[in-house]
Amino acid sequence: MMKRPYATRIVALMLLATTLCAAEDAPLPTPQAYYKGVMADGGLKREPGEIFCWVSSCYSHEFLHAYEVTGKKDAAWLEQAQVFYDWCLQKGVSDDPDGYPGTIGADESGDNTIVTDSLVGDAITARPLLEWAELVQADPALQARFGARAKEYIALATRMCWDKWNKRNCYYQDAHGYGSYHMYAFLIDKADRKKWLPRPSRVMSDNLNKHYEIGLVFLSLYKLTGKTEYRDRVIAIYSRAKAMFRLYPDEDRLVWNFWMPHGPYDLDGTAPKSWVGLNPRGYQAFETMAFLEVYDAGLVFDRRDIERMVRTNHWMIEHGMKLADGSTNTGVPFFAFAPFDELIRAAVEKERQKDPIALAYLKQVQLKRNGYERKDVKDPATVKVSAVPVQPGRKLSLAHPIPDCLEIANNDRISLLAKVLEAGTLNIELLGANGTTVLGNLATLVVDPKNGSFVAPRWDGTNPKTGKKEPGEYLLRYTLNGEVRTWPVTVKMGTARTDASKPAPLAAGGALNYDFEHALDARWSLEGNAAVAEGKAKSGAKALRIGPQSQAALTFGGPDDLPVRVTFSAFDSGVKHGNKGASGQALCVRTAIGDLFAIRQMWRSYLHGDTDVCWVNTGENQWFDTHQAGLGRAPGWNSWSFEFNAGKVVVERDGKRLELAPARFVPTGAVALVFLGSDVAGDPDLWIDDLTVSYPAAAK
Repeated sequence: MMKRPYATRIVALMLLATTLCAAEDAPLPTPQAYYKGVMADGGLKREPGEIFCWVSSCYSHEFLHAYEVTGKKDAAWLEQAQVFYDWCLQKGVSDDPDGYPGTIGADESGDNTIVTDSLVGDAITARPLLEWAELVQADPALQARFGARAKEYIALATRMCWDKWNKRNCYYQDAHGYGSYHMYAFLIDKADRKKWLPRPSRVMSDNLNKHYEIGLVFLSLYKLTGKTEYRDRVIAIYSRAKAMFRLYPDEDRLVWNFWMPHGPYDLDGTAPKSWVGLNPRGYQAFETMAFLEVYDAGLVFDRRDIERMVRTNHWMIEHGMKLADGSTNTGVPFFAFAPFDELIRAAVEKERQKDPIALAYLKQVQLKRNGYERKDVKDPATVKVSAVPVQPGRKLSLAHPIPDCLEIANNDRISLLAKVLEAGTLNIELLGANGTTVLGNLATLVVDPKNGSFVAPRWDGTNPKTGKKEPGEYLLRYTLNGEVRTWPVTVKMGTARTDASKPAPLAAGGALNYDFEHALDARWSLEGNAAVAEGKAKSGAKALRIGPQSQAALTFGGPDDLPVRVTFSAFDSGVKHGNKGASGQALCVRTAIGDLFAIRQMWRSYLHGDTDVCWVNTGENQWFDTHQAGLGRAPGWNSWSFEFNAGKVVVERDGKRLELAPARFVPTGAVALVFLGSDVAGDPDLWIDDLTVSYPAAAK
C-alpha cells in the first residue's frame, strides 16, 4: 500500500511553489510556468503504477483550483490541465489481460516478476478527469471547446473504475447495505502481460482512504450522468464510514480508523489481516475533505457529523497537533474545514504560505462558502442522510460481526470481532432488532490489550433465549467498562452449498501420507512459486518447494479442530539476516477459527533470528507478538511433529520439545497445514518432504 500520499503531496507542492514564487500572497504562476515546474518533478519519471499515480495526483487538482481562483475565467488552466492529464494517461494507463484499462505497475510486495493495477491508482487518476469534465459541462462555451474530450474522460473513468472493478467482483455489500472494495485475487505476469497469476491469499479489504477516493469518482459520475447507481454506491461506502466512527462523547468529537475488516477474507482467525487504528501520516485531512464533498452533495452526513469532525481537528491543534486519539504528535490541520473554525483556518493558512495556488484557493474559494450550507444541493428533498447511529469508541476500536449474515443451512459460524483498548470484561449480547429486547449473552471475555487486543468468539446463530437457530434480524451489543457499541446481524435459512471438488474432512482412524513423488490431490492449494519439484529431497527424487512470497496449504479438517498428529521434514537453508527486520520461512497449523500457529524464522533487533526460531499465534496480535522457541537453528533437514491430544499440543523438532508459554495462545487442534516461503525476495526456497497427518481412531 502507498504509505505517504498526503506527505508526498505537501512536499511536492511546496517544492514546486518555492521554485515558482516565494513571496507571501504572490500572484498565481501562469499555467505554462506551473506545468513546466510540474514536469520537472523527478517523481514523474517513475515507472507506471500506484506510486506514479500518487505523484501525478499531487498536481492534477491544482490546475483546477487555479482555474477556480481566476473566477473560472482563465480557461488556459483547463487547457494545460488536459495536456498534463493526457500525458499521465499515455504513460500510466494500459490494458490488463481482460482488456480493461488500469494504472498497471509494480506490486507492493516487491516481487519483480509481477505487475498489477490498483483500485486507488485508478481512482486518483480518474477523479481529476471527472472534476475537469464537471467544470466543462457547467459552461456552454467550455462544452464547445472541450466537450468531446470530457466525454472521453467520462467513458475512460467509467470503464476503469466502475465496469472493471464490478466485473472482477471486488465490490462487497453486506446484508445491511454497507459497501467496500477488496483486492483482486489475481496479479499479472510481468513477462507475459496477457497472463493472470492467481494470488487468493492477497485478498483483503482496501484501506479506507482508497474507498473514499473511489467513492468521489462515483460521486462525480452521479453528478455528470444523473445515474442513481453511482449515488447508491457512494451512500453504501460512506454509510459504512459513518457506522465505524468512534465518538468521544465527553468532547463530542469523532475518531476513525485507517483500515477496518468487512468481509470474511479480512480475518486470519481471531485477528484481522491488517492493523486497526489511526494512521499517523495525515490521511484524515483528505478523508475529511471527502466527507465534506459527500455532505455538500446532500448524502450520508448531516451537519452534526461535520461539526463533530471540526471539533476533532480543533482539539488536535489545541493540544499541540496531536493525532485525533491523542496517541502521537503527528496530527495535521483538516484543510477542508478551514471555513468552519478560526483555529483550523489559521493552521491551514500557515501551512500554505509557500504554495500560491493552494493559498489563493483557500482565501478566494474555500473561505467564501456560506457556512454549513450544502454547496451542491438545489432541492432539499434530494438530501439522503444515512440513519446510522454514531456510537462511542474510546474503549472499543471496533465491535462488529464478520460477516454480518449467517446461513443456518450451511452450519455457518461467524466471528463476533472486537478490538479492545483497555482491560476489563467484554460482554457480547444478542438483542432483538428493536434494540430493547435482550435475548441472552453470547460471550463474556476478560480482556486486556497487553495480552492480545483482538477477540473473535464464534457464533452459530443459536438464540440463547430459545436454544434454537431462528432466522431473523438481530442486534449485537458489545459492552466494555460501560461503553456500548451495537451492530445489526442477520440469521437466515439460506441454501446449502456443496462443492464436490473438496474432499471431506479427515475422519477418526484416517491418515494422509505425502512423499511428493506424485501429483498432489485436491486437498492442496499452491500459490506463487510453490510446486512439487526435484532438486532437494529428504527421500526419493522430489519434495514440495515453496519459494519466497509463496505458500502451500493442505486442508484436512472442516468447521471443528481435529486432534491430529502431524509429522514432516523441513529444510532450513541457514540463511541469516542479522539485525535486519525480516520474516522468513514459516511452518504453520491453521485452526478452525483461522488462526495460524507458526514456527517461523524472524529477524528483529530484539530477536535472535540467526540462531533461533520463534513461535507465533496470529490470533494474539497478527504477526507482531513473537515468542522465542529456544530450539536454536539447525541448518539442513529437520524432522517436525505437532501432536494434538486431550486438548494439549506437543511440538518437537528432531525429538526436542518446544516450550510453549503463554499457553492461552497454543491451539488444541487444527484443520490445515500452511507452509509460507520467506517474505524476503531472493531468500532460499523452503522444502517439505515425507508428510503425514493421522487422526487416531480413539479420538472424538
